[in-house]
Amino acid sequence: MIHSQQKTASPRSRALKIGLIAAACAATYETVENLLLLGPSHWRTDVISIVLVGAIAGGVASYLSAFSERMRRRMQQEEEARKWAEEALRRSCECLEGIVEERTQDLAAATEAMRREVEERRESENHLQESQRRMHAILTSAPLVLFAVDAKGVITLSEGQALNSLGLTPGEVVGRSVFELYRDDPQIIDVMHRALSGKRIRETTHVGDIYFDSQFSPEFDEEGRVIGAICVCTDITESVKVEVRYRSIIENAVEGIYQTTMGGRILSANPSMAAILGYDSPDELMESVDHVGRDIYHNPTRRGEFLALIESWGSVSQFDSQVRRKDGEPLWISENARCVRDSEGRVLFYEGTIQDITERRAVEVERERMLAEALAKQDLDPLTGLLNHRAFQKRFDDEATRALEDNYSLAVVVIDLDNFRFFNEVYGYQVGDELLLRVADALRAATRYYDCMARFGGDEFVVLMPGACAEDVASLRARLTQRLEEISYEPPGSESAVPLSVSAGVALFPDEAATRVLTLEMATERLHRAKTGGRDNGVDLLRASLAESVSGFSMLYGLVSAVDNKDRYTRHHSEDVMLYCLEIAEQLGWSSEEKHVLRVAALLHDVGKIGVPDSILRKPGKLTEEEITIIQEHPTLGAIIVGAIPALHPTLDAVRHHHECWNGSGYPAALAGLNIPPMARVMAVADAYSAMTTDRPYRKGMDPMHALEILRSGAGEQWDPECVAAFLSVRLAGEDLAQAA
Repeated sequence: MIHSQQKTASPRSRALKIGLIAAACAATYETVENLLLLGPSHWRTDVISIVLVGAIAGGVASYLSAFSERMRRRMQQEEEARKWAEEALRRSCECLEGIVEERTQDLAAATEAMRREVEERRESENHLQESQRRMHAILTSAPLVLFAVDAKGVITLSEGQALNSLGLTPGEVVGRSVFELYRDDPQIIDVMHRALSGKRIRETTHVGDIYFDSQFSPEFDEEGRVIGAICVCTDITESVKVEVRYRSIIENAVEGIYQTTMGGRILSANPSMAAILGYDSPDELMESVDHVGRDIYHNPTRRGEFLALIESWGSVSQFDSQVRRKDGEPLWISENARCVRDSEGRVLFYEGTIQDITERRAVEVERERMLAEALAKQDLDPLTGLLNHRAFQKRFDDEATRALEDNYSLAVVVIDLDNFRFFNEVYGYQVGDELLLRVADALRAATRYYDCMARFGGDEFVVLMPGACAEDVASLRARLTQRLEEISYEPPGSESAVPLSVSAGVALFPDEAATRVLTLEMATERLHRAKTGGRDNGVDLLRASLAESVSGFSMLYGLVSAVDNKDRYTRHHSEDVMLYCLEIAEQLGWSSEEKHVLRVAALLHDVGKIGVPDSILRKPGKLTEEEITIIQEHPTLGAIIVGAIPALHPTLDAVRHHHECWNGSGYPAALAGLNIPPMARVMAVADAYSAMTTDRPYRKGMDPMHALEILRSGAGEQWDPECVAAFLSVRLAGEDLAQAA
């Protein structure tokens, strides 16, 4: 198609070219003729025209000659060239089409890339704007002050919510000199001078009663010259107030609290520490004692033992030592201490507490004297064939020594036959002796071959289990219970047998108590609680398991025990709270792991009361505002204490926030609604119900139905409605079953 058009146009092109040549010749001739007519005066001005026309004419002549020759050759080759041209044209068209398609695709890809780049740039601009908006929101809402000054101290920027506490608004002081604005505050003037001299500074500053954690950073130009400074000041007024209150708690604590260097120099001490050691004040104590080991310990090598333990384990729990008071009088103390390290693990100092145990130590000495007097008695109980009391004490001493030397736990299980007095009084002492024999036989069958059993007195037995853990003790209880279920007493003439049951108390040496006497006392106290408190809630096994698996729990348990000794209500209250929490968690469908954390948190939630004076804990009347403020600090102090043990961190929310209220009126953080951690919301309901229904030394507990009605009315106001509903569902169902029975 294209070739045919070119072939048709060729004669026309040749005619056009011939016409142009003819026209050029005519124009040349006419130009020469005009020049001749005009004369020589016009020749110079038209010399260019003459030359051009001449050149054209010469070119035309040359072209005509060449054209004739080419026309001849072309006529000969035209037929062959036509076919070649058609083929070349076809190929050119195909190539052109390919190039056009490729360029079209490239253009489409470039257009898409440009579109994505535009979108990404627009998105980046949106992100930048959002970041700027957030940064502005932070600067205007965060409790801090951000300001910048130039090299002369003139304020160029002033932002931050904390400006309100200074009576200022953002930008109000821009343009004013910081040296003029705070000319009466030498601390700020000094810090600003140092910052403008090129030093980075961080220290606590204050303006009136407002305290700040202030960071000053100098700005430099390209040549390293200071051109100003940026200052970020965070309002820490509340933290400072809390620190002051904590310092008051420490200074008023009954226990002696101290900090010492590794070399034995006292860094700090509270008044109780000074009083226990016979000094008038902490300052006198620190000035008088150059080295704890030489000046206080009765036997300096005991200090060496203390250092060896704390260097090996990082802490020391219930470390008993004899020391000297200022007047030289001997004194026994029980010490708990730990290493305080820096971020790289280097020991900075030791801190700990001491307690005067002189009277308790005297009791221990007296008991050991009485045991020595009984050495002449036989080792076996004449009725049961088990070890008697004297032989048990000797065996206990030997086993405790081996436990310390070989670093394993020794379980002490004290067992008492329930209702034994009933059997003696109703069926006679002979029947009672028979039952004691049966219990002794069951005990032999239930224990391991290397365990030690003894009749401790009356209907009380004791078992020593070397190397035992909480699971071993639980297994013993299960086997003994199974054996006793097979034993019963059927009175003459009666058609039904009287079942036998026992109560038990367990303590682990040295995990839970540092001495044999304390271990036995703890196990006996737990036995008494099991008999009088009533239920087997697994608390002792839980505590024993934690003492075995959680590093540092024994020291924390020592604090819990100290709280128990200060206020017996706390122990039973914590266990009740644990049971109530588990009832709510079960109703809410919590997992086993969540319920385990809840159990531990319930046992520890009041450990912060270690910092509350006894006079407040046991006060029967209404508390003053100051006393209320002190007692409201116990959740925060408890969280600090529990937080020292990493394995117990999951319990911190419940320990710290179990006194928060649903409407935000609680303490310590005034959290509201779902901002209160779930575990704390559950514990708040359980804690309130226990507090209302438990008997105290100064009042009788509230009727349970009345307490439930108070919870119902306070749901959505003081307590989480969902938690209250779950607890009411469990409790009311229990009341209905009790009434039906």
